[in-house]
Amino acid sequence: MASTTDLNDLASLKLARESWKSGQTDLAVEQFQKAVEDNPENVRALLECATALGKRYRFSDAAAMLKQAQQKANGGPHALSVIARVYMGLFLLPESVRCLESIPASARTPIIHGELAVYYEQLGRLTDAEETINLCIDEAPDQPEPQLILARILAHQGEHERAHALLAHILGRTDVRNPLVQIRGLYQMGQVLDQLGEFEKAVDVVDQAKAIQKRIPQAERLAKSSLQRNARIADVYRRIDADTVHRWMNRPLPVPNHGVVPAHLIGFPRSGTTLLEQPLDAHHQVVTSSERLVFADEILPQ
Repeated sequence: MASTTDLNDLASLKLARESWKSGQTDLAVEQFQKAVEDNPENVRALLECATALGKRYRFSDAAAMLKQAQQKANGGPHALSVIARVYMGLFLLPESVRCLESIPASARTPIIHGELAVYYEQLGRLTDAEETINLCIDEAPDQPEPQLILARILAHQGEHERAHALLAHILGRTDVRNPLVQIRGLYQMGQVLDQLGEFEKAVDVVDQAKAIQKRIPQAERLAKSSLQRNARIADVYRRIDADTVHRWMNRPLPVPNHGVVPAHLIGFPRSGTTLLEQPLDAHHQVVTSSERLVFADEILPQ
């Protein structure tokens, strides 16, 4: 009798998720680890713990958890497909590929073939990518999404005429009404036309894509939400910059009375400042911002 994969949800996992949502990430990681300790055969616990560890930049610990999950997945296509996506989230693309390749060919669904083709493409294994996405197309000939992936792979191989013909076929189908598919197809067509030297046509199809985007019902709502969010972020940055200028130009620096101490990470381009900033930002008591030009624009000139 074949063993089954334990993917059951657990009360301890729900508790860990709630801790994570409330910003108690260190506590959540401990709770995820406890869930794994108490339920070592539960693949869901291993996956959620690995994801949390990865978000805390504990990549080696996360990868070890995923190795355990693979061993306990019992070759299950669904479980291995999810494990591959988590590997991808940890930037372990070769492991994602090996994970999907371990699924027997007879058990691979069109979705798995599509994911594997995209991973091959990202690794530069374009011949494997083309062969695999064609398997997906053979199994789901009416679906336009795999054909869009094939067109992109062909373009990456330099076969722009074939990519152009395929995209023209997709965009000419009267049964393809999904606006997101149309938008993707038009943007890809614009890139292919650009490579073929058809610059005016490329601009025209990109304009068509933008026009469709504006007609999508949720587009206006999303645009307004984005503007409001961006305005709030911009206001925070303006206050941070003003505070930074004040503190650097009026030494000694005053100690803030609200318990929040600003710190500035300064370095030359490509010197590792971002690499240092990311693990700092992972700490629950630290918040980092994007690169600020206030030093170059206002402080250094004085």
